[in-house]
Amino acid sequence: MNGKRDNIYIYLWEGFNTIYIGRTVNPKSRHQAHRTRETESTYKFSSEHGVKHPKMIIIESDLSVEEGVEREKYWINEYREHSTYNVLNKTKGGEVGGSSGAIKWTKDNVFEEAKKYNSLSQFKYNNNSAYSTARLNGWLKEMTWFKRPIYIKWTKEATFEEAKKYQTRRNFEVGSNSAYNVALKNRWLDEMPWLKIVGHYKKWTKELVFEESKKYSHRKPFKVGSPGAYRVALDNGWLDEMSWLAPKLKWNKNAVIEESKKYNSRGSFKNGNKSAYNAALKNRWIDEMFWLNRNNTPINKI
Repeated sequence: MNGKRDNIYIYLWEGFNTIYIGRTVNPKSRHQAHRTRETESTYKFSSEHGVKHPKMIIIESDLSVEEGVEREKYWINEYREHSTYNVLNKTKGGEVGGSSGAIKWTKDNVFEEAKKYNSLSQFKYNNNSAYSTARLNGWLKEMTWFKRPIYIKWTKEATFEEAKKYQTRRNFEVGSNSAYNVALKNRWLDEMPWLKIVGHYKKWTKELVFEESKKYSHRKPFKVGSPGAYRVALDNGWLDEMSWLAPKLKWNKNAVIEESKKYNSRGSFKNGNKSAYNAALKNRWIDEMFWLNRNNTPINKI
């Protein structure tokens, strides 16, 4: 048995009622990957909604790797089934190395996977775990079907010419990553109107935020239907200017307890009034509500 000890951690985006659950033997390096690696779902979520990446919260530690695998699956299931959070994880958890489907990358299946792509950048973008395995084992140089990148000095003129080959920013990013990064760094993307913004963070100006908010009559549907615009409005203090939006009800302890007495189980409370239930769960008032049957008990550990 090796000396590495496993940890279960979560990331919370409270403004979006979203959570991610993971496991790692090296929290520091794993957090760095979540925060900076563009293929990570946590990085994509924070970037697309224009918010700062949350801090890693360790909820269990000093586990064997075997225990970690089981506890990760347990927590993902608990949050999916017994909380009001949207779970960002795409799998059931417990995958070795965090790879979808727990694929063991041998040289044969790495090469088979790599042959699906025309360039190293496409290979890396579409299957980072197979690409990383090939890179670490020195197999990339054997993949002779890939065109090797030629160094180009991306002047503004050259970058714009390259960008005109694509119809969306995402296509540009995948097809010519080096040119895209230069355009992003120099803020030239906004000068490329032919590139549609698909799968990227939309720049919410005050005018666009107000226009978007008028699709809704209450703050909660606005928050759920357009979380990016809602967050920008919240951060800039614009919500109070949106007189057409009924304000979100603030649940203090007394109001939550009174509301909970309308129900006889935690499940019916959750289904009947999610915002009050979530306030009870978050503030750990739920354990004081002895009149609520504990069948399908929600999480109250965190």
